Amino acid sequence: MRLFLSLISLPIFSSCFFAPNSDGVKLNFFQSKNKQSFSFVVSERFLQHHQGSESSALYPAMTNAELRVLMKNLRNNKYCINKDADLSFKIKSKQEKIYDITFSGLIEQNYNAKPISPVTYFGECI
Repeated sequence: MRLFLSLISLPIFSSCFFAPNSDGVKLNFFQSKNKQSFSFVVSERFLQHHQGSESSALYPAMTNAELRVLMKNLRNNKYCINKDADLSFKIKSKQEKIYDITFSGLIEQNYNAKPISPVTYFGECI
């Protein structure tokens, strides 16, 4: 009986590992032949919490709050670290929030609608 209960609880605990971290962001890593890249997903909760953050001077598509969290996560995962032990990456593109309705801006402002897809950045180590 104990073995059965421990086997049932294993998937529950392991599935918690893949949830977005406490910062409200999720970082995915990809590797191809000789290229490392990543996607950086920013939750709606994070965006609301850091609404007043200004655009970054280094990466104008990102806010300073997003950039700080991205850099912290890249460094913690030892990803995009160059031979001088510095972070070295570029943001290739940004996917804005996607809604499933035509007048999404008005709907979001007036009815606090939630997007079906969060803001996602695609980057590459250089």
